[in-house]
Amino acid sequence: MPLQSLPYELLSQITALLPTLDLLALTTTTHLLSYHAYRLLYSELYLSPQHKNLNVVITLAKKPSVAVHVRSFAIHIQSNPTLFKPFYKALRTALSNMSHLSSLRLFLDPSFTSALPVADNSIFSNLLNVATSLAYDRNVALCLARANSLLELDLESPTQSHSTNPELPVGSLPHLRKFTGPVQVAEMMVPGRPVESIRLHSGDILESVAINLAKSTTPVILFEANINSLSIPFLLSLSQSMPYLRYVRFTTTSCNIEPPSFEFCDDVAKTLSFFPYLEAFELWGIHWERTQKAPNNRGYLWRANLFCPSADTGELSSDLFSEGFTVY
Repeated sequence: MPLQSLPYELLSQITALLPTLDLLALTTTTHLLSYHAYRLLYSELYLSPQHKNLNVVITLAKKPSVAVHVRSFAIHIQSNPTLFKPFYKALRTALSNMSHLSSLRLFLDPSFTSALPVADNSIFSNLLNVATSLAYDRNVALCLARANSLLELDLESPTQSHSTNPELPVGSLPHLRKFTGPVQVAEMMVPGRPVESIRLHSGDILESVAINLAKSTTPVILFEANINSLSIPFLLSLSQSMPYLRYVRFTTTSCNIEPPSFEFCDDVAKTLSFFPYLEAFELWGIHWERTQKAPNNRGYLWRANLFCPSADTGELSSDLFSEGFTVY
């Protein structure tokens, strides 16, 4: 029996077992066999100068019948003076041809948002997750406005404090669950959408910010932010605005953070009892652990794990400067 006469499902399973070289050979045979080969070869793509495979972008731009098989597309290009505008134009065309794309990772020069195919209304309708270094601007907003299936969004570029972030149309991103990005974009994007996980990597985290982000249409259960200082009043306010939090993590990129005192650690532990559903809390690499139910049945009792100064000697634990701590 000729191979192409086999049932579609069986043929799909057989071709899935073939090595890459055999799949490449199949692309030169019948339409049916080449379809299965292209589907396996181009379903998941990771492109970068280091892998020397950026020419795949040209192939996808010239052959829509191949690009239609791409489900997951990732490209990482740092500042590269050898790549000119024609390449980014080809990238835009290639993305336009990926009509069944569900995962997109674009890490380019943040200013090259023109690489996005803003004119096509259907390209992003199947996207489930997007991560990009592109700066949030009108082009990015236009694309996201069409991504009605999007569940996860990761915007890695900080916004300029003086810039105006374009708003998304009401009703867009109706299924967004996870947001990672700058504070300014989060305040525009989270309220009114079912975002349950918020990670903020830049911008000032004020009490008003937490109150605004709490306007998500579903309880926020994870909150992570990059901060250089933490006040007990802010933490208490967070427990009131986001009472269903289960995971809270505060990181820092500063090298000048003073180790917290024992009294501060104790104050944090007392404040954590106001989070009734909290399961994990971390501040600058220091972990607080839940010990037992609070006497008044309001949350749990907490204590800092290992890293705080001794209450008796006031000296810092050696664990504070251990390798395990400094990785954060």
